[in-house]
Amino acid sequence: MADQINEEEPLDPVMERVRVKMVRLLVVSIGIMVIALMSVLYAVVYKVSKTEDKTEVEPVNNQATTNPVANVSLKENIEIDLPNGASVTSSSLVGNRLVLNVRLGDGQGQFWIIDLPTGAISRVTTK
Repeated sequence: MADQINEEEPLDPVMERVRVKMVRLLVVSIGIMVIALMSVLYAVVYKVSKTEDKTEVEPVNNQATTNPVANVSLKENIEIDLPNGASVTSSSLVGNRLVLNVRLGDGQGQFWIIDLPTGAISRVTTK
């Protein structure tokens, strides 16, 4: 009985061709997977080594700029009266205008656009 288990019958020619095609497909698939894995590992190593090269600190220009916006004459001090309980949550400089995100005391949000050359509030927009 042990002889029957260890003995394998030869496959017929049609099944042998199918087996050879399947083995060939398996080898090609494994080759493609190995190449893909190597390329991903190469990309990771490349990115890590490239970011390490950029760790050098560039010199900072410590000179004070008198005019943050080119070709615009600004008022030296601009004073803005905010309502009671209001606060400025963020600000942005867009050209020669300053945009303030103002949160009023009741929780309502507004955008205040200030013209820097004149120092006047040119527009108030409710969110």
